[in-house]
Amino acid sequence: MLKKMFQVVVLFAALLLFFPSAVFAEADVSSATQAPSSHLAHLYHVKGKDVEAKLDAFTTEKMNTIGYELTDAHKRINDVFKKLYGSTQLDILSFLPVIDDTVVKPLLNTDPRLAGFNPFNLLIYKKMGEEEYHIGHLTANAILDIVGITDPAVRDAYTKSLASLDKMLDETFGKENSYYLDYKQLPKKRMMQFVLKFDRPKDLADFLDAFQEKFEDLFADHDYVIAGFHDFRGEEDNGVLAAKYDAFWAYSMCHMKYSATVFDGKGARPEAGLFAPCVMYMYIPKGSDKLMIGMPRVENVKYALEINDKTRADIIDKIDHEIVQLMVSELGVQNSEKSDAAVAGVAEKAPKQNGLSVPSIPKKVQAPVVKVEKVAEEVAQKSESRAQTSEKIDYKEGYRIVLPTPPTPVNALKVITVGGSDITYKASNETDPIDHKIIFSERRPPDTGEENSAAKEAGDDETMPGLPQNGKVSAYLRAPYRSVEGVKHQLTQAGFKVLGVFPVDKKGNLQTITFTDDDLLAMARKNNSAFVGVMRLLVDHQNNQISVTNPLYFAKAFMGEAYDEKRARKVLQKLNSTFKGLKNSKDRLKYTLLPKYRFMAGMPFYKDMVTVAKAESSVALLQKLKTKNGGKMLQFVQQIGPESYLTGVKLGNRTSKFVKKIGTNNASLLPYPIWIDKGVAKILEPKYYIAINYPMLKMSNFMKIATVPDAIHNDCEELFR
Repeated sequence: MLKKMFQVVVLFAALLLFFPSAVFAEADVSSATQAPSSHLAHLYHVKGKDVEAKLDAFTTEKMNTIGYELTDAHKRINDVFKKLYGSTQLDILSFLPVIDDTVVKPLLNTDPRLAGFNPFNLLIYKKMGEEEYHIGHLTANAILDIVGITDPAVRDAYTKSLASLDKMLDETFGKENSYYLDYKQLPKKRMMQFVLKFDRPKDLADFLDAFQEKFEDLFADHDYVIAGFHDFRGEEDNGVLAAKYDAFWAYSMCHMKYSATVFDGKGARPEAGLFAPCVMYMYIPKGSDKLMIGMPRVENVKYALEINDKTRADIIDKIDHEIVQLMVSELGVQNSEKSDAAVAGVAEKAPKQNGLSVPSIPKKVQAPVVKVEKVAEEVAQKSESRAQTSEKIDYKEGYRIVLPTPPTPVNALKVITVGGSDITYKASNETDPIDHKIIFSERRPPDTGEENSAAKEAGDDETMPGLPQNGKVSAYLRAPYRSVEGVKHQLTQAGFKVLGVFPVDKKGNLQTITFTDDDLLAMARKNNSAFVGVMRLLVDHQNNQISVTNPLYFAKAFMGEAYDEKRARKVLQKLNSTFKGLKNSKDRLKYTLLPKYRFMAGMPFYKDMVTVAKAESSVALLQKLKTKNGGKMLQFVQQIGPESYLTGVKLGNRTSKFVKKIGTNNASLLPYPIWIDKGVAKILEPKYYIAINYPMLKMSNFMKIATVPDAIHNDCEELFR
């Protein structure tokens, strides 16, 4: 027996000496939790031309029948990578966050950490050159393990919820096409936890507005995208969380450099999108003066997916470090050193023995101490006869292996090519996926005070403001400030019908006046052209000007083949006669491009309208708008035809703030237009409507309002509920 033990020790010593990597091949166990192989994600690999259409139908219709809803979808992110960085290795990468609030909200009363992955991502990706799409999500077990929830009741309820989703996915994409992605370990510290103590005001909304604005601006300034905002304590809470929380919301966040580096580029790891967007949840316990904040660490991605290449591992570590630094140094929160459960105010409970296993965190493994004096002696003797690349070693305390100095690389020959092509080769950055050059167009958003040069605004010729110049047409006509009452009087005197005055901001510094006339209505009655029926004028006290929508620009964009240039010019002439001194804005596009305009590839056109409500008649839909919140949401109504109405509605307070982020010069796009026609209420796809009203918008600015398009859609749907 002793002889066998001695043989084992000697064998182990030999392995330790000559093959130390074989003995200690795992990552640093002091910072990781080792676990038996466990299911990280449930995915499907499917082929076919209709895969994306099937998934769209699944997320917008089918899963709604079991309580799930799609929130803040971000489709074809690979197109953004290509636009920003010049290339992509992906045919498609889309993030489709989903949630079943009917299940999640009650569970948040037990453990708020569940919000760390809710909504969670229903991912779809396909690499270039491959036929198979991959669709899937993190498993309930992985989510619960990462956020640290051990309560058996919470685990059981949440697991059953995801099981119902998986059953429906099986029916849609085929159970035979499903597979699991496994993981072996997670980091020891999986969550970030923060606490912010604040002076609680009488109206908590004042604190929430100020903090959220500061948080969003801070992270936007550091190239993060607020990709989603889910308000658990919003209007639809129905009292589920009211007894325990005064406020509870979750941000979904992305960082484009991180995303492009990890998901795309050489050696792309799009499956890491299972963890995206990162969710940071925030809540205020009932009556408390503390804001509690939590978020799963990005490091979970590195450990679970065994991401070992330095470039990707480094940016993962950088993001974790930067988020903590911004939260603590810029927002003044305290980085809690307590356990995740303690910060969340949750008593730890052991899971059921017959339920899902939760990997325990083992103690730090100490390397065994083995004496190998004889072996060391032999090695020492051999080392003396080695080349000068070896140095003297003191073996009293152990041994050290000294590797020879690697040879100096041979310098490449300088080749001079005579004749041939004049094409200049540009080295690719693909070897370093983090080293992307950001390529932006020269377009810029309309900055405050930009319209201060009348001569440059009008151009060199003396054509009427609003007409195309050098192939481009301005979206707006600017003039010195006039009062709201003065503008209304001038419009009425010129034969326009004023429909309403809408305050865009709380202080009334930005007010939109909506108006129409017979020519505008005649154009609106043509096929699919209702949105051209009402023009807008922004009384902009903030920038000391007025801005009028150019009827030529919007008619060309909204009417397609039905475009009536004669009537559009007539309205333009009337506006120039009414408001002397109008000048072209810098916001302009190619005149011939307008009928087929979209912001970029993959973005919607004018024709891609979104249905937000249906009823047996247009009058029934109009009546819902008139009664919603006592009629306060409806800002104007203009009848276009017997069963056709163009309306303007107020969006939610949070949604409406986006004009501050991308430029108040063009804030007349609010109130938001809804066309009610033959019992169907439609809106222009928000990505299109914002882009056509902000033609100088850059991608970087569009990403600052990433949550807004879905928020507009949801706000408009809510008006008819």
